[in-house]
Amino acid sequence: PMWLPQVTPELRAQAPAEYSEYMRLTRHHPSVVLYSLGCELNASVDAALLGALDETVRGLAGDTLVCDNSGSGESYGGLAIDFADFTDYHPYGEIHHFEPLFDHWRRDWRPVRPWIFGEFCDSDGFRDLGELIAANGGVRPWWMTKEIPVHTWRPEVLALTEEEERLARADLGFTSQELVRIANAQSLMVRKYILEAVRRRAGMGGYVITGLRDTPLATSGIFDDLGRAKWGPEEFRPFNDDAILCLDGERRRRWQHGGDRVDRRDRHNWWGGETARWHIILSHTLAPLPAGSRWTWRLSRLDGEVVLQGEATTRRPIPPGRPAEVGMIECRLPEVTAPCELRLTAEVTGGGYTVANGWPIWCYPRPSAWPSDVGVYDPAYLLADLPDTVRLGPRVDGESALAVADRRLVVATAWGSWLATYARAGGRVLIWQPEEGALPVRRLPFWREALKLFADHPLWERFPQRGYADLQFWGLGTDAALDAARLGEVVPAITGVRPILRRLDAREFHVTEYLLEAEVGAGRLLACTLRLAGGAGAQPSGWSRNVAGQYLLWAILDYLAQ
Repeated sequence: PMWLPQVTPELRAQAPAEYSEYMRLTRHHPSVVLYSLGCELNASVDAALLGALDETVRGLAGDTLVCDNSGSGESYGGLAIDFADFTDYHPYGEIHHFEPLFDHWRRDWRPVRPWIFGEFCDSDGFRDLGELIAANGGVRPWWMTKEIPVHTWRPEVLALTEEEERLARADLGFTSQELVRIANAQSLMVRKYILEAVRRRAGMGGYVITGLRDTPLATSGIFDDLGRAKWGPEEFRPFNDDAILCLDGERRRRWQHGGDRVDRRDRHNWWGGETARWHIILSHTLAPLPAGSRWTWRLSRLDGEVVLQGEATTRRPIPPGRPAEVGMIECRLPEVTAPCELRLTAEVTGGGYTVANGWPIWCYPRPSAWPSDVGVYDPAYLLADLPDTVRLGPRVDGESALAVADRRLVVATAWGSWLATYARAGGRVLIWQPEEGALPVRRLPFWREALKLFADHPLWERFPQRGYADLQFWGLGTDAALDAARLGEVVPAITGVRPILRRLDAREFHVTEYLLEAEVGAGRLLACTLRLAGGAGAQPSGWSRNVAGQYLLWAILDYLAQ
């Protein structure tokens, strides 16, 4: 009942009585099994107040479970102790930061108790405004009109009243129905990844997915505004059921600068011909899976053609309540001449039940011919650890005059006015800026509260994708997006800006760019903020591991060189 309260003497006196009344209203319902006293309470709520409320609720709750501060007071600068029967955090974040955050909270020296996430796993969608208005009798819902007090709440509230105007200005080139499909496909992937990450860990007692149904502020419901499920049970249950299979990868290390470091690999993006290893994990609450249970796996093309397959039996029984490995897949991936999406599926049968799940796997050919006549302007040395197989040209000095005749293509990790001079004369420039820099960016989440929109562009012929951002983009997610409207402040001669990969904010409906192309005089500029070298959170570690990023770099340069 409490979130960011103003704690006054009146609140301290009144709250216990109100909580007693809450309990009288709810405790006779057999479906009520958990209580929490407050949400994300910070230092303003002290142990005296929480202790009094905890005593009140426990005196009336019987044998239900109680948590005093859903989200953990410690996380929000509040109490480091709690009065809870279970551990409860509220992780909202990028999927590549989820597991490092999870492990940051984990402390095995604490008493053993289950983890039950009171809020988590949100992923915004998109609503078809015309359909919603039609269902509302042809009028806009009140919360999308000026009747709402727009100046007294969050920026998303004002955005709701201006959604149609903002989308019209953005000129996205997608219908509302297409945007709904893109958002739902991305959200399903995000939720699948996070729930499987949770189910791979021991001690998990449950979770509350945010949220059950769309609200005016957030389209992150499992059901939409009209009460319709966004996905069928056959799509959701493989990763949200009494028994599910999860995918995990190998744990590598590398020796760097005199010591061992984490060497993260991408479970979903590989070079063709590479040897891949995956662990198949069973997480279940059913009857024990007996030793000797049969399990199978397949790696197939999207048309169903089986590329590789195998089968085995489990070596030991798997009791319920704790995730355990069913088996490991080790295989040499097929050689490919172009990027190819495959589907890895696994199935196990035993104990009177069958469990199956599947994951996308992308294979890329190793580029054998990198464009020639490429100069490298890299004052920050962001390209210093490119593997030997990536053959770019020599470093160029930004202070010296560079003629197009010297290098017809420059890869730059910083901007300088001399690059504009070079481009105006007909040169071609890739500027890669994954962080703050000379080009104007906004710091925004990649996966959360946003749709990724793929414009019709020749680059995607070299780097095919599914029309939405799935785990192919796991190692590319960035929190920097270009503010295209301000590019002229840095590159005065820029014209004809053409989007390639865009970000549509799902709550405020503004648009920024991850990849764009523009003309600068007689030349061409392509700007990119994607993390081509990975390295954020649990993303692959560096150029040599970020297969998708390395191949996308080749695709961009090959496009510019033509």
